Amino acid sequence: MIKLRIKPIRESSNMTTKKFSIALLILFAFLFSSCIDLKQVTHINKDGSGIITIYYSTKLANLSMGDELGDFAFSEIKAKNFLTSANSDVRELQIESKQSDSAVYVTAIINFADFNKLNTAKSFSKLNTIWERTSEGYKFAYIINKDSVKISNFGEGPHYLNYEFEFPGEVVSSNGKTEGRKVKWTTDLNQLRSGFEMTATVEASSGVCGMFGFELPIILMLAGLFFLTMRNYRSSKKILSSE
Repeated sequence: MIKLRIKPIRESSNMTTKKFSIALLILFAFLFSSCIDLKQVTHINKDGSGIITIYYSTKLANLSMGDELGDFAFSEIKAKNFLTSANSDVRELQIESKQSDSAVYVTAIINFADFNKLNTAKSFSKLNTIWERTSEGYKFAYIINKDSVKISNFGEGPHYLNYEFEFPGEVVSSNGKTEGRKVKWTTDLNQLRSGFEMTATVEASSGVCGMFGFELPIILMLAGLFFLTMRNYRSSKKILSSE
């Protein structure tokens, strides 16, 4: 077994490193049993910023002509460049080559400022993304364009792409498998020939509620009326007492 470990591009705590390593081990076990070649987990905040954890792999034989396949890179420098843009930066990166199954695995954690500008990074350049607030809530879309992934890059056998998104509110509707604030989608490479669209509507809170929303002005108004009434009552009582 040959291992290539790349230090995180940014310093992180020991706890983050341990969690990262555990997640990587779990992923490898999952890959071996399911033939999954890409898994992406994304967390989106209300303002459209967020974080992506992406795992992808290919057979070493597919890299005989270089260290990249389409928009996927399998070396430190290129993987960092492919995932970085003015909108995104790589927080952690790990690459591991295994002779046991003749494959190379890449795991990366990426911060992004605006989900709608995700495709400014090369690895996401063939995507269309939407995150906007509407009268019905937040509108979400993650669209993989037709023929954006070359099937030949993944070699023979069944291959699946798994996507998981976690949103800042409850999911009202989606065309994936919904679990509270999370939605999961799975597709295979053959489906990507005609493109693949993931959509959802996410509940949006008003941003003000309870004492800081509609109720507070009413309470202040009632309090003002109460004190005004009490002041008038006391003034009337003093006048009656003087008479």
